[in-house]
Order: sequence, then structure tokens, then C-alpha cells
Amino acid sequence: TERDGETQEIDEILDSTVDSVGAPSLVKKAVNVLSESIFAADLSLEQIELAALKFLLTTGCRVAACSTDGGGENKTVMEPMLRGSHLLQTIRICSHVYLQTESKPNRTTAKAALQQLVISVFVRLERAIEQLKVEEKV
Repeated sequence: TERDGETQEIDEILDSTVDSVGAPSLVKKAVNVLSESIFAADLSLEQIELAALKFLLTTGCRVAACSTDGGGENKTVMEPMLRGSHLLQTIRICSHVYLQTESKPNRTTAKAALQQLVISVFVRLERAIEQLKVEEKV
């Protein structure tokens, strides 16, 4: 469908964002601005709740390529698109929607979003721990 084509194009753009100087890419900056807009938005309408949940879930579980300058060597690493305070605020919004919405589909979506966000954070954590173990052996 047309929607799937748009989603695939967005995925390709997000997956190919590499910043050559190690600073956040333009896409990651846009994600931060959009996230902050959602955090300040009025989520009283069901359609807005659902759109916010979809965006936050998509970016909260996604990683993007970033270049780093590691000891004179340029490396590409995968970094989460939402982290720190943005990730915490995303979890707060999903929790708030889950607890406060009158829409059963939005409540179900918020619950699933929370589960997926927490799982993706722990998967990234486990990968980081394994990577450190590998680097220590070398």
C-alpha cells in the first residue's frame, strides 16, 4: 500500500543517517524536536494520542547510525534515537495514556508501546554489556 511505501522510505532515511563529525544527525535533531513537541502537546483527542504513541514507539525502539572519532579512527556506531530524558518522557507519556485514556484501542497501544520500549532498552543494554566484554578480551 501507499502507507507501507512511505514507512519503508522513512525507514531507509532513518537507517542511512550517518553524521561524519560525530554530532547528532539532522534526522536525530528532528526526532528530538518532534518528541519535545509531543511532550508539550494536548493529548486530549484520541487521534492525537494515537499519532503520538506511534511516533514515540517508532523512535523509541529505533537506532540510527552515527559516526564517532575513536582515537583517530572514524567508526560508525548505532545509537538510540531516543535516550536519556527523551526516553523517560516517552515512557511517562505512554504510561499516562495507558492510565488516563478512555479509548480502549489507545490503551492497548500504549500498553504494547511500553512493553516494546522496555524490551528494546534491555536488549540494547545486554548488547552493550556483551560488546564491553568482547573489547576487554582484546
